[in-house]
Amino acid sequence: MNIKEFRLEKNLTQSGVAQAIGTSSKNIWAWENGLANPSIDMLIKLADLFGVSLDALAGRYTIKDSLYFKMDMDDEEKEFLIKFRCLNKQKQLKTLGYMDALGEKNEQNS
Repeated sequence: MNIKEFRLEKNLTQSGVAQAIGTSSKNIWAWENGLANPSIDMLIKLADLFGVSLDALAGRYTIKDSLYFKMDMDDEEKEFLIKFRCLNKQKQLKTLGYMDALGEKNEQNS
């Protein structure tokens, strides 16, 4: 598993990953150290959080092959995406609503 590699690449702590996917830091530590394996549900949540495929997460591809690295994003966009993925679903929806409102405001001012 490449959990630790992807976590470090995103500058996330074990605690941050645990909070984002709804598990404990102890589980993240155990998965990273090969003492336990995440369920398929947790693997999917991890892959979504890191923006990678399950194959990449399982070590079938390197982090440089991941979708995250193939996207043409500047540092601010990458930072926003990381922070957005760490929010719970309710806060993600509020953030999207705020962004929609900002977009509408910009269109009215044009």
